[in-house]
Amino acid sequence: MPAGDFRHVITIQQPIAIRDSYGAQSKAFTTFCSTRAQYLPVTGREMFTREMVAEQVECRFKIRYRDGIDSSFQVIFKGGTYQLMYDPIDVDGTKSEAILYCKKVN
Repeated sequence: MPAGDFRHVITIQQPIAIRDSYGAQSKAFTTFCSTRAQYLPVTGREMFTREMVAEQVECRFKIRYRDGIDSSFQVIFKGGTYQLMYDPIDVDGTKSEAILYCKKVN
């Protein structure tokens, strides 16, 4: 895995439960780690939703393998937020690289 392939920096965030001043529980995100990644766009397609056009961007990030990441996490990349679509995929079973399939959220 050439180091030059991992030229982008991403921030991986994990969800946490918080309570507001009224005691209601909601979800927020906190930084799990910042790491170098390879950004690979998969598709960009538009879907028609109730007379509106909603854009769905799917991409994947290849990172060095890291334990503890699951599909509830999100990625921050160039100011955009990407939700993990699946648990990370261990590329070759050796826990050296992982692929994160993501979709952009607003």
